[in-house]
Amino acid sequence: MRVFVSSKVNGHHQETNRKIKQLLEEIGCAVYLPQDELPLDSGLSSTDILTSNEVAIDNCNVVVAVCEALDVGGAMELGRARAFNKPIVMVRVPQHEKSVDMGKMLEGLWQCTPSWNRARSLEELKKVIEGLK
Repeated sequence: MRVFVSSKVNGHHQETNRKIKQLLEEIGCAVYLPQDELPLDSGLSSTDILTSNEVAIDNCNVVVAVCEALDVGGAMELGRARAFNKPIVMVRVPQHEKSVDMGKMLEGLWQCTPSWNRARSLEELKKVIEGLK
């Protein structure tokens, strides 16, 4: 299974993203994590980054959205995933959940996502992805 991880690629989010990638790889997934595939210091243009992420979303089986770390880019990625009928798994990391205002649109997406495609921990994420395989 090919998984695209939608999350911010800078700051403290990188650690959470790495944990998610490691967990997914341990259960046999091929993971596209933009912070690894397209490092900020790579010199790529914004058009190159956009195109690369679009192709990766088109080629994935599922998108994992890290709710605490979604921004405009993440919203675009989720919109593309929805437009192409890709399953979206929403994950909210507990230590950050209460302090994060996702905004009405992302909160609405969380609420509209079937409960079996939502995770409130990395262990729950593992179960959700294994259920999609």
